[in-house]
Amino acid sequence: MKKISMIALTILTLGVTSCDMDKMPYDAVPTEEALTTIVGFEEARAGIYSVYLGLTGGSYVLAPEVQADAFNAVADFSNKYGELHRWTFESTNSTVETIWSNYYAAIGRVNFFIDGVGKIDENPEIELTETQRQQINVYEGEAYFTRAYCYFYLATLFCRYYDVATAASTPGLPLQVKYEPKLSATQYPGRSSLEDTYKQILEDLEEAEERIETAKNGIVDYDRYINGAYVTVNTAPKNCGNYITVDVVTALKARVALQMDDYENAAKYAGDLVNSNRYPLSNTATDFESVWKNDKGTETIWQIAMTSADDAGVPLGTIFIGYPTTKKDYIPTQTLIDLYNEKDIRLKTYFGKYHLTVSSGNAADIYFFNKYPGNEYYNGAPV
Repeated sequence: MKKISMIALTILTLGVTSCDMDKMPYDAVPTEEALTTIVGFEEARAGIYSVYLGLTGGSYVLAPEVQADAFNAVADFSNKYGELHRWTFESTNSTVETIWSNYYAAIGRVNFFIDGVGKIDENPEIELTETQRQQINVYEGEAYFTRAYCYFYLATLFCRYYDVATAASTPGLPLQVKYEPKLSATQYPGRSSLEDTYKQILEDLEEAEERIETAKNGIVDYDRYINGAYVTVNTAPKNCGNYITVDVVTALKARVALQMDDYENAAKYAGDLVNSNRYPLSNTATDFESVWKNDKGTETIWQIAMTSADDAGVPLGTIFIGYPTTKKDYIPTQTLIDLYNEKDIRLKTYFGKYHLTVSSGNAADIYFFNKYPGNEYYNGAPV
């Protein structure tokens, strides 16, 4: 969890804050005035980055873990994510609703930014230098990446597995690629096909790659460009940046290809990153453990910027580790453990041995899930 200052996103609203309905709110600007200067675009860009703080922790990570078949609830667990674990949840489940709505809220923020870029040439009052236009071009690429990321995450949770033979007739996601906050519920887009959903994801990644690539040539003035990644001095590991780079786009392209059973391209994209020597693979258990325990590691391609421990949100490891006042809720199945052999450094890093005793008095030596131990640098104890 590395530090970098982020400008808070200006609230984009037409609401009022006083009894005088003719007054504009003191802490907001009209949407049509929000993206008219380089400062406006920079603040909106920071707002896009800020969504990752919420969308990459807490339930967004834990709910899929618990819903999968890799963990069993202990006899006296707290029932945290119980409906998901038992597969008795409905569409009104609060976790499901939150994940769905917040990802679409992030997509709306991205659409606002992309639409704003498209209107630059339409508004003669917007005065930008050539360098500023090039900067905004890169910011737009980051926005396209974020939309691809959001749709891909949603597709993995709310759609069937991608099968090229049936994707054209399999329901995908509602695709909204324009900022239209005044749409009524009757105008919301219906579900696209799964084929079209992934087509949109791939198109957004291509748009992202094309725009972000320009920054590698020194056109955009970032803090520093080192080993294929933008970094802020003294805030990021040697090979890892706080900004979305072409390598980050390539990494997501590899994941998308793998999800689509496109093994040839998945191997190519992943191989390009591995063979670049910018992100050397960990070759010792200590180095690999440091990725998860200390937020340090040569394999890391992109690390989301966080200014304090509070940015990390709800601790991920609590329901598996049971620290400090709670008990373990979920333990890995033997089937999961058996996927690793004794020489696999992931076994030692992801799992620990523990003597578990439940309220019934039953006890056994088990493995517990220790992939999210928490960074001791921030709070002095595992979380």
